[in-house]
Amino acid sequence: MKKLFLPVAVLAFYSMSLNAQTTEANSEENEEVSADTNEFRQDPPAEPQTVVTEQQPTMTPMQQPVAAPVDADPVVNTGKGKAHVQLYGFVRNYFYYDSRKCVQSSAGLFNQIPMAKKDNGHGDDLNEQSSARLLAITTRIGLNLNGPVVLGAQTSGKIETDFNGFSSSTTMLRIRHAYAQMDWAKWRVLCGQTWHPMYGEVFPDVLALSSGSPFQPFSRAPQLRVDYKAGKNTTLTADALYQLQYTSVGPNGASAEYSTNAVLPEMYLGLDYKPEHWILGVGLDICRIKPQQTATAKENNESYTKNVDEYVTGFSPIAYMQYTQDLLTIKAKALYGQNTAHLNMMSGYAASSYNDDGTVSDYTTINNFTTWLGLSYGKRKMLSLFFGYSKNLGTGDDVASTSEGIYVRGYDNIDHIYRFCPTFSYNVKAFNLGIEYEATGAAYGDVDSKLKVSNTETVVNHRICAMVKYNF
Repeated sequence: MKKLFLPVAVLAFYSMSLNAQTTEANSEENEEVSADTNEFRQDPPAEPQTVVTEQQPTMTPMQQPVAAPVDADPVVNTGKGKAHVQLYGFVRNYFYYDSRKCVQSSAGLFNQIPMAKKDNGHGDDLNEQSSARLLAITTRIGLNLNGPVVLGAQTSGKIETDFNGFSSSTTMLRIRHAYAQMDWAKWRVLCGQTWHPMYGEVFPDVLALSSGSPFQPFSRAPQLRVDYKAGKNTTLTADALYQLQYTSVGPNGASAEYSTNAVLPEMYLGLDYKPEHWILGVGLDICRIKPQQTATAKENNESYTKNVDEYVTGFSPIAYMQYTQDLLTIKAKALYGQNTAHLNMMSGYAASSYNDDGTVSDYTTINNFTTWLGLSYGKRKMLSLFFGYSKNLGTGDDVASTSEGIYVRGYDNIDHIYRFCPTFSYNVKAFNLGIEYEATGAAYGDVDSKLKVSNTETVVNHRICAMVKYNF
């Protein structure tokens, strides 16, 4: 029955999508569409499970991404000295079905990759187990704030929370956004927590809470961001960030301590060009972490604790584009990543050499190339397609060991990951309905001294996701 269910479900989905698109082409778009309609974002990061994992919780008409801060302009305040407060939010329910066990978090809503085969020696794959669930924990509430003019700048801010806090409680409130900003004619300064600039304004139009992760960089972080309008269509960005919920991995698991101990913040420099119909952008992210402050050393058969001072620095360039014309939208993003685990990507680092006393003397980053393409058509009735691919490029230097001293989000023996995801959504006024099929494959194999993978075997998870959302 299980093998028959998936093909029938996918066929039914495509039939419904094609019929809906035909109907839309012959009807007028005369129903008001919610302003939230083009929001597709997600939340909590997935928690990889293997060498190192993180257990912490994470937008399209369906998803609901809060616009990137650079373009978020709350209602203009015309009063003198008083703040204007605007309440917003939504009630959102997700249903999902998975055909096998996966690396995921947020009670399974934030899904990333299928787990490798787990042979029990008697012909059974213990990870070939299906599951399903219905949840409302991503219901959200927020306040847009608009204040007086200060130092010649319009002041504003945002506070946003949901019930997807990273704890064992199913009702824990969690900070999503909490920032204040000042806008001048050419400058904008933002201080607080919001989307990482690598997430940006170009993100997949999908229903899934993971917003295309691990192909799409995903993180919200405390930051100090400065935007400069260099021309009518050009914006330069400089951003300094620290970690909170979405973190690097290391000897103590997933933790913000590695960023904190490095003292210097993660840095991002970017350029956006926005002529009519287009968003074109490039950027460079530099992330330095300190895996350990102290380590156990051995000398003359005696062990003692000593201070250590080794760092891991990753350089990750990114490029992206978006084209919109009438009801058609085309989006794409490509990233060369070094130690991008804090962006919920399958990456990390490893020890490349040791001192005579047994402590690490140097690290090497695990590198990858990741890209995705998104196509969508429609507004009230929208059909979207998402294609994602991520390739493990291994390390720059040989690792000291292939069995220890490797810190990665997900698994260290994945050669590549891919995803195909068609989505259909119906968006009217404050109401959104959607259904989505997601096929995600991961190729597991044997690693060499640079953590490159060969002799792979691919496993695939088939996910069906449905969403009901009411905006206010």
